[in-house]
Amino acid sequence: MFAKIMPDVMSIMLLVGLSLSVFTPSFLSSVIGEQSGWIGVVTSTIIGSIALIPSFIVFPLGDTLVENGAGLPQVAAFMSSLMAVGIFTLPLERKTFGNSFAYARNAAAIFMCLLFSLLIWVVMV
Repeated sequence: MFAKIMPDVMSIMLLVGLSLSVFTPSFLSSVIGEQSGWIGVVTSTIIGSIALIPSFIVFPLGDTLVENGAGLPQVAAFMSSLMAVGIFTLPLERKTFGNSFAYARNAAAIFMCLLFSLLIWVVMV
């Protein structure tokens, strides 16, 4: 079973590496700064949805973004979508769990990321 999914896992790792080199923290901070409002939240959710990245990478990246001027709601949406939503991993998810489950899980994850961002906005800002 591991040998069957290895090509998909390797392609995901390659795409994650490429996305991290394209979306640098300084670029992301300029797009999702404190003044970007809901457009920044939606943009950060879309950017974060591209790759599924583990938390030990996401938390330091989030700290770097906040230090570079990104807003807390935007970073909350970005970090939660990075860990919960995976567009690059969708083909593997569809193959493993089926279409309906994969799409439903990603849609629910996007909804929860936006809800989490709203909660951070209300409480922290």
